[in-house]
Amino acid sequence: RLAFIPPEKYAEEIPIPFNSTTLSALSRSTGYRKLVRHGGIYPVGCKVSWKGEGVEPSYDTWDIPEDDHLKMLSTPPADEVAVVHFKFEVRSFSAGQTPDPDDPSTELLMLALPHHVDVLNDEVVLGENEFDLVYRCIKGNMRAVASNTWVLHEELAPTLFDNVEMMKRIAEGNAFSETTRNIILKNVEDDLGLFIPAKTENIYGYGKQLGRLAQLAHITDVLYATTTDDSMIERYNSTLSKAMAVLEARLVDVLTGGISDKLLYDANLGGIVSRVGLLGPGADFGNGRYNDHHFHYGYVLYACAIMGRLNPDFVSNYGDHVDSLMFDIVYSSNSNSNKPGSAFFPFVRHKSWFDGHSFASGLFPMGNGKSQESSSEAVNAYYGAYLWTSVRASHSGGGHWDDLVLFARLLLAMEIRGAQKYWHMFPGVNDIYDPQLSQHYMVGVLGMLDVTCRTWFGDKTLYLHMINFIPITAITKNLFDDYNGTYVKEEYKTSIAPLMPNVEMAWRGYTISDLALSDPVAAWEEGMKLVSGLLDSAASKSQILYWTNVIAGSEFVPPADNSDNNNPASDGSKVMCDANKVCAAAGLLGACCPTGGNIMLDCCDTGR
Repeated sequence: RLAFIPPEKYAEEIPIPFNSTTLSALSRSTGYRKLVRHGGIYPVGCKVSWKGEGVEPSYDTWDIPEDDHLKMLSTPPADEVAVVHFKFEVRSFSAGQTPDPDDPSTELLMLALPHHVDVLNDEVVLGENEFDLVYRCIKGNMRAVASNTWVLHEELAPTLFDNVEMMKRIAEGNAFSETTRNIILKNVEDDLGLFIPAKTENIYGYGKQLGRLAQLAHITDVLYATTTDDSMIERYNSTLSKAMAVLEARLVDVLTGGISDKLLYDANLGGIVSRVGLLGPGADFGNGRYNDHHFHYGYVLYACAIMGRLNPDFVSNYGDHVDSLMFDIVYSSNSNSNKPGSAFFPFVRHKSWFDGHSFASGLFPMGNGKSQESSSEAVNAYYGAYLWTSVRASHSGGGHWDDLVLFARLLLAMEIRGAQKYWHMFPGVNDIYDPQLSQHYMVGVLGMLDVTCRTWFGDKTLYLHMINFIPITAITKNLFDDYNGTYVKEEYKTSIAPLMPNVEMAWRGYTISDLALSDPVAAWEEGMKLVSGLLDSAASKSQILYWTNVIAGSEFVPPADNSDNNNPASDGSKVMCDANKVCAAAGLLGACCPTGGNIMLDCCDTGR
């Protein structure tokens, strides 16, 4: 067998060419001796398995309300750690010899990545005194592990449809101040009057808008469930009914082929692809070649989970449709290529179990291997799957669906840790990458053999950070809670704050949401200036204000609103052309008051 020996430590002592003197120098290396001892054992396969173990809550608990509606919104998931086993099947180079599992010399010697070492049992990871050679890869220094079985412990996020802080506030009756409640409700009503997904939209764009509509429905439901003002019940009920009706209609369209970019089952390769994606390699962001599927379908799964929680009939009528979409990216069978599962889908299409995160690349040859850009949208995919399986489990009474809930939570936990380790660069703290790279605080595209601080669509610092921040949901708090929240504060101060004066409205909702994690009061003031109709299609002003309120805490009372409510720039309901009589009569479509370039057209109702 051949083994690469890193030269740094013994470079001056080891003569070249290789001879008996070389062996004498190398013999002082504990790493070299380990390589010799374990050199006859090699892996031929690996079985991955997982199970949940209960643990004590990592947060202060609360009394669950008896009211069914409040109970549903304020009951956290079970506190668990997922225990993952990588069991390697090994062989020996010795002719006719089967490795003895009880003989330490027949243990497999492998190299582990930094994220493995964080959660591996300490006794199998060799210390520097046991293995003094340093192997470095694109993801940092690797550590030697001597074991035929790796056992990793993944902490599972206690988040459900809201994070634990908000669930506690819902249970204790202090989810909103009265001022906050009224402002958010008014914005939800305005946002429901804005544009809805066009049936001609591609599946990615359509999914993002479904996510936005689902957020509006969820926000209204939380407002409705927590109100103590009986005079507002009818208004809440009317708004929630409208939000649910709009959301369900658009979901049914995508699930039953009612949009032009229909979803189809590929019987050759085993997956759900879009009609437009089949027209060419780059069509629909490569969807027809299995590129970005978890990005595209994560939004739809999230929206379906919200709809399923609000309306059990949706689960009964369309559950099988949603399951098929989920199985395209989250399928727990077919992990053994020799024993096909019951359905023709691959085992977790995008997830690399060794790398600890997903790769978005589909069936495309790439010089530096597969890669992934938007770590946050990957997290969103497994979050959507987790919420959907949770809804399924609650409707079916558990069983098989409880197993899938655990599986989806595990994938979510892995993706969050992978993003925090390999995308969130924190100079002086997370030193995986070179300082010249880590000063940017965020990785743009992570490949198997390269790391860049740019995106596929541009190299602006804003793009680099915000494509790894979208969309804004409850799980965003978990994703950016690394290093006790200090990372995101430094990331905002260093990389985003200097850009804020010139951030265009489409991205501004996300930069304000980033700000909220370190200064929610300032974020609220900035959020009140947003124009919903000009934000990215996955975001709304209501959503940004709700998010900011969640982060701010139960004592938050918004500053006085000094905005001009008659100014379309501060009233989302007047942005669109058809909301202004003269613009509508002229046949104008889209945003007019103001336009995407923040220009107020003469046809706008303001000032007329």
